[in-house]
Formats: sequence, C-alpha cells, structure tokens
Amino acid sequence: MPSSRSEEAKGVIVMFRGNFLDKIDAAMERMGYSDRSSLIRAAVYDLLEKHGVAVQPIDKTIPGRKGKGGRPPKEKKAELAPLPSPAAEKVKRASR
Repeated sequence: MPSSRSEEAKGVIVMFRGNFLDKIDAAMERMGYSDRSSLIRAAVYDLLEKHGVAVQPIDKTIPGRKGKGGRPPKEKKAELAPLPSPAAEKVKRASR
C-alpha cells in the first residue's frame, strides 16, 4: 500500500469543538503552519519540554510512509520560446 504509514507511525485522534477549531485554523495561518497536525504536534512538544520532558530532534520528525507513496511527478512540458512583446516588434520594424 503506497500511502500507508510506516510501522512506527501511530495516530492519535483529538476531538475539539467547532468554534475552537476555527481559532486553531486562524492561528495556524498566522503562525505559518500548513496544517492542524503540525500546529498540534508543535504545541505538544513545547508543553512536554516546558514540563521537563526531553524531546529529541528525532522525536519531532514525522515517520515516513511505506513504499514510494506520494503523487507521481508531473511531466515537464516542452518549453516554448517567449512571444515578442508589441514594443519589441515596433523597435524591430523601425530598425529595418
């Protein structure tokens, strides 16, 4: 299964009220997090460290997925030459 988590990845379900999720979403964007999980993981790490639990850098990494996973890379399209601008065409005609 290319999109399944590795054996060491364990999920946790956290339930919040809708209005609290709205606050998380607003803070997430302001704080530069791309998803709720990243913000929640960072908050848990910070809380643990605040209370004297040593969190190693490896603990903060997300276990990868099994198999290749991910979207297939996009095929590169042949690059086209840029079209000349109207101003460049006028200069070209004037120099003839």
